Amino acid sequence: MNISLRRLTEDDADSYQRLRLEGLQSEPRAFTESAAEHNAVPLETIRTRLGSRSAHDNFVLGAFDDNQLIGMAGFFRRKDAKASHEATSGAYMSAGNIAAIRWGAPC
Repeated sequence: MNISLRRLTEDDADSYQRLRLEGLQSEPRAFTESAAEHNAVPLETIRTRLGSRSAHDNFVLGAFDDNQLIGMAGFFRRKDAKASHEATSGAYMSAGNIAAIRWGAPC
């Protein structure tokens, strides 16, 4: 297993969409969005969100086993003036891949 981490880009939109849908279907109560709502988002919108023009303080990191996206964590800063010091983060890892990773072991 060769795990690497990097910021997702518009080129990762397909993989992001598939992994997020997997999470929404397997753990629906862990998300504020439903699988149906996620399916209604066009792939081009996801590409834009992950693209280089997206805000520098809103991003998604991906965990890859070789070239396969197996997990991700997002960071999203609030935009309103009184709360711009606050952010939301969330993470998801594919259940099929969790057993293969020894937590705390070097990647």
